[in-house]
Amino acid sequence: MAKSVIYHNPKCSTSRKTLDLLRDNGIDPEVVQYLKTPPSRAELVKMIKDAGIDVRTAGRPFVVTPKGTRLARPIDAVREIL
Repeated sequence: MAKSVIYHNPKCSTSRKTLDLLRDNGIDPEVVQYLKTPPSRAELVKMIKDAGIDVRTAGRPFVVTPKGTRLARPIDAVREIL
């Protein structure tokens, strides 16, 4: 099974709530602190495309699961890919 990933900022309350949501739903994601380890340009391009958003909107934490890619704002969007 493909790994789930959250691009996480531990100082962000929405990012922390999203990580809790994943774990509460039995998902133990790979946690990438994107401020310390930013995704590559190619990874960003793929996530933006997969999430169906524009570049301006992409300035928020991403969550990637085998069911899709979503931004964690609003947090309910992540429920679509659990």
